[in-house]
Amino acid sequence: SYTSNSQPPSKWDYVLASRKAVCEGYANAFKKLCDMLKIPCETVHGYARGLTHIPANEEITSNHAWNIVKIDKFWYNVDCTWGSSAFNVNTSKSNHRYTTDWLFLKGDHFGYSHFPNDSNHQLTKKISRDEFKNRPLLDPIFFDLFESPNKLQATNNIDSSYQLDLIQKRDAKFILNVYDLQTNQPVQNRALLTHNREKLQIEFQAPYAGIFQAFLMHNVKDNAYSSIASFSISANKASNIQHPTYFHSSAKDIKIESPLVQLHADSTYEFKIKVSNKKYALLFCNGKKNRLKNQGNGFFSKKIKIPSNAIEVLIEVSDTEHGRYEAIAKYPVTNNANF
Repeated sequence: SYTSNSQPPSKWDYVLASRKAVCEGYANAFKKLCDMLKIPCETVHGYARGLTHIPANEEITSNHAWNIVKIDKFWYNVDCTWGSSAFNVNTSKSNHRYTTDWLFLKGDHFGYSHFPNDSNHQLTKKISRDEFKNRPLLDPIFFDLFESPNKLQATNNIDSSYQLDLIQKRDAKFILNVYDLQTNQPVQNRALLTHNREKLQIEFQAPYAGIFQAFLMHNVKDNAYSSIASFSISANKASNIQHPTYFHSSAKDIKIESPLVQLHADSTYEFKIKVSNKKYALLFCNGKKNRLKNQGNGFFSKKIKIPSNAIEVLIEVSDTEHGRYEAIAKYPVTNNANF
């Protein structure tokens, strides 16, 4: 019913009897239950962004309903709709799943995704529509993992390179997915995340002038990732820096100093990497291994010529010389004849 012109009635009794509702019905049913329990509660109307990204040409118009509830002298935000399902814009259907992420949120956290019609319902320092539009879209889980990002905006204007430091509250696994906003095609080998228990550093090198949509993804469990932050990057020109693709591994404090460019066959490059907890490193290309020289303090290096028929180059590391090696990064190789 989200996209239908014919929506179900939103009165609380109909919602409970039919088990059908859009956001207004959820909010009214929740308020009725709070009224019965004599818990102060109000239904709030306003604007809500998409669950995963900021809509293009965002217009702040009323499109959603939620609640504020008073508990122990403090008011909190509750969005029962977003806690019960996620709307998929591609299929125009709701994916039903229960989460407590949208229950009892502070106003300063809720204000990255919701903007009430009545400013008194912001439950924090009041911001204008323009200030809201300039904010990135942040999931409540973001604030469990990081301090509030003062420099991150909805659209971040850069020349060719972008860097952001986020102060971490606890350690976790992250990836950054970037897409061309016009074509929706993924951008490869241009994003780099460097993190420890205290800071996550985000780096993006624009492949060309344009606008890119970035999603910071948090590892929920196993190999499942969920978006916790969405923002765009507007670049004036291309950067000549290109990162390899990194893999999740047991290696720690990985830093590839060079090369940070597109590799070409029949060309020579000096590889310099750092891995703090491994004793051996090598390059694997076309079935051949080239061992990197251990320079001490976790640094490895070697100058190597890329074979003419190479497709990719893997960087692999190990604890022992003849033990099991695991890949930590991969470079694609361009054949100069077709370049």
